[in-house]
Amino acid sequence: MHISLSTTEIEAQPLLDAIPRYFSASLPANARIYTCDLNPWETVHILANGDVVGCEVRDKVKLGDLHDQSLTDIWHSETYQKFRRDYVLGNIRECRECPYKMAYLPSPLSSVIDIKSGMSFQLLRGWYSAEPEILWSQPESLACLKKTQDDKHHLNRLNIKGILPPNIDGNELIITCHHLYLGTVFNKTSSFLSFDAHFELHHVTAPVLTISLKTTHVYRAGEAEGSSDKRELGFALQRMEIL
Repeated sequence: MHISLSTTEIEAQPLLDAIPRYFSASLPANARIYTCDLNPWETVHILANGDVVGCEVRDKVKLGDLHDQSLTDIWHSETYQKFRRDYVLGNIRECRECPYKMAYLPSPLSSVIDIKSGMSFQLLRGWYSAEPEILWSQPESLACLKKTQDDKHHLNRLNIKGILPPNIDGNELIITCHHLYLGTVFNKTSSFLSFDAHFELHHVTAPVLTISLKTTHVYRAGEAEGSSDKRELGFALQRMEIL
């Protein structure tokens, strides 16, 4: 029988490999931080005096002051961007030692993300924990794939397989790459739509592609199913690949 720990900091020998996992031990020099419970892309902490900080552990390190700048300007500032870069690289002592971080060992980028293989560090932002066979996104999410070359031709199509929830007004999944529009998946039904869609990449020349995925409507499973699920969902990813 497998027992999952809700308090990961008491795990005796946490596993560290290419799949992002909770890693309670001190971060090794060759590892990277994937996210944490208070990750700097989705959370912000504002103190009573107007100081903006990364989290309560680093409440003495000011990233901005609301008396001097708007929260939007602070959020997009070079100071905050540098904090995020240092966070990922494990350059911040408090983040390296934090027991609530998810970490991984970097490995070569791939042209495919298959959820059957588990979580991938190439799923950059806006993803929930993987479930069997699927991975739910937030309404906006990012992923990256390596655009390789085989023996015969350049691989120039992006394939995305997944499930798009319904909406009373119809729902859409809009896919862009480096700000170039690739295409849209439409769900005009009242049911979940399983899709396996291809998008041409002829105008995208970068060797590493950053794929942006955005749904026009938020799906709240708790409201629809009468459950306690409070997540705001985009779509469910099963596989993403350059063909």
